[in-house]
Amino acid sequence: NTVTYSGTGAAQSISGLGFSPAMVWTKERDGTSYHEIHDIVRGANKQIFPNATDAEESTTKLTSFDGDGFSLAAHNSINESGKTYVGWCWDAGNGSPVSNNDGSITSTVKASQANGFSVVSYTGNGSGGSTIGHGLSSAPEMVIVKNRTDTENWSVFNASVGNTKALTLNATDAALTSTNYWNDTSPSATAVSLGSDNSTNGSGDSMVAYCFHSVVGYSSIGSYTGNGSSSGPTVTTGFRPGFVMIKRIDVSNNWIIQDTT
Repeated sequence: NTVTYSGTGAAQSISGLGFSPAMVWTKERDGTSYHEIHDIVRGANKQIFPNATDAEESTTKLTSFDGDGFSLAAHNSINESGKTYVGWCWDAGNGSPVSNNDGSITSTVKASQANGFSVVSYTGNGSGGSTIGHGLSSAPEMVIVKNRTDTENWSVFNASVGNTKALTLNATDAALTSTNYWNDTSPSATAVSLGSDNSTNGSGDSMVAYCFHSVVGYSSIGSYTGNGSSSGPTVTTGFRPGFVMIKRIDVSNNWIIQDTT
């Protein structure tokens, strides 16, 4: 679900999601402050920036994940008086994060198999061919990974792009080819395959992965070919989407996010 809110410059709670979010992605709408992601596996006091290479930072900006939303402290990038913000929020079901041994690297996972979404933390080992359990019932079609320890690009697996390539969430780059991202191996129903690249499997580094697969009537991950016309192609999802994220993959171009809220 998506929420919009106005900053107050004082502690406030944002509600109306209809669930307790496992991941909250916020952005100032009328300013240039960074995008920020907080998730329940890393803890509310940890932030990473989808538009930047920065390592994870400790923070007191988002103070809690609540039953129907989340709570904020006063901070210019997430709750400045007079500023407007958006929060894109994902539901990973009930319960606490659990240890997962489905991969060769033990992971900590908060997953909703019904929603096709999980948050996965793990420690990289730098070895191509390693795997991490993702906690879902089907193979993820999109995996967004960030090295939390190092200043490093984000790497994105998308099934439509293939397992020999990765997109860069914080950059405009076209899809980049290297076996070191995913070991040229697509995710399975239990685990995500990793190469040796520092962005996906930094040796001794703390990592986080956000995993998604399509769910009928709920979410859809795919691709399409543009026609360059103002009457563009119709992309069938099977439902009316509330959130759409698009990236051109054959040349350098911006990521685009639109939502109905």
